[in-house]
Amino acid sequence: MTLHNSARLLLTALCAATAALFLAACSDAQNGGGANGTSVPAETARAPYTGGAVSPVGIQVNGVGEVKLRADVAILALGVEGYAETVAEARATAANALADMLDALRSQGIADADIQTRHFSIQAEYDWVERLDARGSERVLTGYRVDNVVSVKVRDLDRAGAVIDAAAAAGGDAARINGVSFDVEDRTAAEAEARALALRDAIAKADQFATETGVTRGRLLHVAETSYTSPIFARAESFTSSSFDAPTPIIPGSLEVTATVQAVFAIE
Repeated sequence: MTLHNSARLLLTALCAATAALFLAACSDAQNGGGANGTSVPAETARAPYTGGAVSPVGIQVNGVGEVKLRADVAILALGVEGYAETVAEARATAANALADMLDALRSQGIADADIQTRHFSIQAEYDWVERLDARGSERVLTGYRVDNVVSVKVRDLDRAGAVIDAAAAAGGDAARINGVSFDVEDRTAAEAEARALALRDAIAKADQFATETGVTRGRLLHVAETSYTSPIFARAESFTSSSFDAPTPIIPGSLEVTATVQAVFAIE
């Protein structure tokens, strides 16, 4: 091979390599020039970042419905407390007092099915006493405390006060009244009415938004009950049997059942 032919072959190879580099550069520019070669459409690259959230479509509102009603049952938290130097003595004191209290409840017409144990505990009691060597104080066991609390459902509200008085008298100084709450035996109808009111409230709000913005409310796309609030119960302070110098008045007051719904309507 002559020197002239060799020069021609070398020049041809250089031209081919230059053309290949140029085509590769053009390809990277068209594909976004990513380091991993991933192609990103232009419209995607220009789209604003939304953090992955999907914008709601249509008219989205919350509706609230409230129904007031009077309680028809009272829930009493009745208990006894026994204290002694030994566990056996403290437990016996509490057990005897509770047995007398349960007999009094039954005499007031309370069924066993409406009495349920809520809490039972045995705890050691300590006191701090000064040391004889004047080096501070130390904790000394003084006795044991036994608590036994039952939940009692009174279905006749007019007799709730009498039931409390009878239980407290039977339990003596060991009796404890931890609280009184009120409820409705069957809240099904009130809950259904509250949901219906919540839906009407949601529709009214959606219609208002549509009117104010000059659009037409379309069909319902989605509805969900986002929360439900049980009736708020009135409660009595804890007190002992020594507080009963007069008949105990029981005033249930009114209760509220609240339903909240979230609804989305189309825009036409």
